[in-house]
Amino acid sequence: MRRGALVGYAFAIALLYAVVAAWTPIQGDDWNHWIWSAEHPQGGFLASHFQYSDLVGFLLARCRTFHTLASPVALLAVLTGMFTIAMRRTPRATWDDLLGLALCGALIWVGQPMAGLTRFHTPYAAMYVWGAAVALWLYAPLRCGWDVPRALWPVLFVAGYATGTSTRAIATLTLAGFLLAWKKRPRWYWIALAGLVIGVAVGYARPPWTEFGRVFKRGLEPNLVLLKLPVAEAGKIISLVVALVLVERVSKVRAAGEAPIEGRGWLYAWLPTTIWCLFGPRYNEATLFPSTLVIAIGALPYLLWLATARRLRIFLVAFAAVVQLIAWPIALVHYHRLGAEGAARLAALQAAKPGTVATVRPYSQIASDFWFLGEDLSAAKLRQQVATDVFHVREILLLPAFRRLEPTPNVELALEVDGLSPAELAATAPPALWASEPAAARLQFTAYLKRLRATGKHFAARLAVQNVPWTDPRKLYVAWADANETMLPQIARTNLDENDAYSIKIYGHDLRKFHDAFVIVDDTATKLDYNHGAPRVQPLVIADYVVVVCGTERCLVADAFVPRF
Repeated sequence: MRRGALVGYAFAIALLYAVVAAWTPIQGDDWNHWIWSAEHPQGGFLASHFQYSDLVGFLLARCRTFHTLASPVALLAVLTGMFTIAMRRTPRATWDDLLGLALCGALIWVGQPMAGLTRFHTPYAAMYVWGAAVALWLYAPLRCGWDVPRALWPVLFVAGYATGTSTRAIATLTLAGFLLAWKKRPRWYWIALAGLVIGVAVGYARPPWTEFGRVFKRGLEPNLVLLKLPVAEAGKIISLVVALVLVERVSKVRAAGEAPIEGRGWLYAWLPTTIWCLFGPRYNEATLFPSTLVIAIGALPYLLWLATARRLRIFLVAFAAVVQLIAWPIALVHYHRLGAEGAARLAALQAAKPGTVATVRPYSQIASDFWFLGEDLSAAKLRQQVATDVFHVREILLLPAFRRLEPTPNVELALEVDGLSPAELAATAPPALWASEPAAARLQFTAYLKRLRATGKHFAARLAVQNVPWTDPRKLYVAWADANETMLPQIARTNLDENDAYSIKIYGHDLRKFHDAFVIVDDTATKLDYNHGAPRVQPLVIADYVVVVCGTERCLVADAFVPRF
């Protein structure tokens, strides 16, 4: 009976997750894996996906069957790993352990900000669910004092590397746990630690970088505002434990034995983990998943100790059951509807003829919330990449339009290549369509340069602007590469400031190669203050704004956009 209940619970959770995974649409960073596949027809997969989070993300995005079958196993690994680390043993076929597993699932629902989005949005699942699964079970033998057989030591090395290249918060937390257990190291410790250290080094060495500058520049008060959400969410778990402990102390209800004390160490680890999550990169609610697991692991021994008192046990059973009986049906309803919308969108894009304009409907839910990412193709850059690289259409129109929709700028581009014959050029498979958004076009050009360089020829390639009026004798390009330099700058447009102006920021050493800046609106070029690589533009009308920066011999379209008011 008890074994059947434990297996039944695991099967039910896996089945629910599999159904939602099958309905989850391709969204957000999923498209980057589709774009990579389109831009790399000749392969090179392992050279570009040697980080665990990238590898898993690619598999989940490109093979939904794999996501449907394997991700439920990863979620079960997280739940059982939480229990194992909290209780220093694996779950057994008992009612107490079944309650413990159910509480692990319920605590994630309660304590994780945007828990539905964290679990079900595929890029988040790849980074956080899969990352936490391997990290928990890497640390479990050390926590429980197990002697790992020699035959599994290579597996520990691979698991260490995978943990180190999952997310930086998970990697750092696991490395800290290993270093704190220095005096208890078993024979296999050095193997796992070596893989973990190598993984952490690789994870931190590759961009995007940890956002120290952005966090410190925000100042104390904005960072405290950001911390309010995780503190409030984790506070629900802390409040639950404290309230039940108070009930146990002031009433006739008494738990068996003494209260566990080691959970306090996890409480001490929770706040530093939460603060470290602020540094990202790309901080959002899902980034806090490691700190949620930490506080839940710390709370579980207290809750199971309190469950030895009959009345408190009834409450905790009801709590674990009600939370999941509410959460999972809502997830099924949401993803049944949104998954159908995503499938219809994907079918329309796949059916569109190359070179045409594909029209799709926006998602019925535009904004991101607890369950769903919202409309992911509202940004012109990603929409253009998906259109030109993946589906080979000129544009994707989202109709009806909505307030957050970023219009696509109209910048026509043409490829110019010197040093290759027509046959050699055709063999490099240049893109048939170039994005009309400069940042997206530069990414296309970056991928194409790899194919040009693979020819072994000396060449010069430029992405020339065709339809922007420009009277300056210096030629106007979006990107170029020749024997002297490769111009593929990192450029970002800030949000509107207090004066309703954008800053177009050029990063790295490339900003020193330009000294003039212009904005072209309605066929008229106006000079701007270059401002050390950050010209400011204050849009006043709805039109194509083309921001140009110039050096001595050439000019670069740094950005192009249509402002939204």
